[in-house]
Amino acid sequence: MNIITSIKSLTIISIIFVLFGCEQKELIVPPVTQTPTTNKLTGKIVWHDLLTDDVSSVKSFYGGLFGWKFDNGGDPEAIYTTILFNGNPIGGIIHLENKEGEINYSSQWMEYISVEDVDAVFQEVKKQNCKVYREPFDIMNRGRIAIFADTRGALIAIVNSSSGDPEDVEVEYNNWFWDELWTDDMDNSVDFYKSLFGYTTEEYKTRSDDDYVILRTKERRRAGVLKIPFEDVKPNWLPFVAVKNVKKVENKVKELGGEILVASEGIIGNEAAILADPSGAVFTIHNWPLSKEIMDKLNEKN
Repeated sequence: MNIITSIKSLTIISIIFVLFGCEQKELIVPPVTQTPTTNKLTGKIVWHDLLTDDVSSVKSFYGGLFGWKFDNGGDPEAIYTTILFNGNPIGGIIHLENKEGEINYSSQWMEYISVEDVDAVFQEVKKQNCKVYREPFDIMNRGRIAIFADTRGALIAIVNSSSGDPEDVEVEYNNWFWDELWTDDMDNSVDFYKSLFGYTTEEYKTRSDDDYVILRTKERRRAGVLKIPFEDVKPNWLPFVAVKNVKKVENKVKELGGEILVASEGIIGNEAAILADPSGAVFTIHNWPLSKEIMDKLNEKN
């Protein structure tokens, strides 16, 4: 597997229609925040779900790589498994049953962006002729949700959390700390997300002289946008996990059944690597703290 074939296969999953519906067992999910808050941080990515047909393998992989724990409520046939980091929920694994000949999809991570009014945002989504996978609906513990593809085809979910949004906290090793949108049309994608979530932007040139746009709210930077750096790769979101030493994490990937799609040696600065878990879901690991060069560039905008 390589970066092209893996991310090219991140097809949008039609089974999302039944994923949260009545055709499967009841989907029991945890709240976005373990301790309820009054926060409504529009534009913040507050949750990550892994859509996969191989729950056992990905649990072994992420547990071995990051020390994550998992809770399925004691039901080995559960559709939903909660991912725990230091005892706190940080995401979930949704089991998509892949019956031979019935469905063709690849595993992938799906980000949830916080909004105050799911229905209002969804109406704007429809006006832009985005492909809709689930119209707004309520789910116990989680709140109100809608799932769609953005104007370039990247899968995304929006949520109004019934428990409030999590506080902005300091970055922790082996936890999420960033999300990046890869797009084939920078202007279109940036305009779309600005119109939906009220983001402002910061624009940079990377060390390879590519354009990089940071989406931010008043509170802080929320996500990055860049032009897809490979041919034949479809627009998609990639989550980032902070690690202390990228190379040490890379050394564990293959023995845990994963794949190194772009090694740290292939990325300027050797500070990150793009990986795929055993079921094909793609994500990035990145050294923390960020290098002085990156921090100096970011601080120029403050």
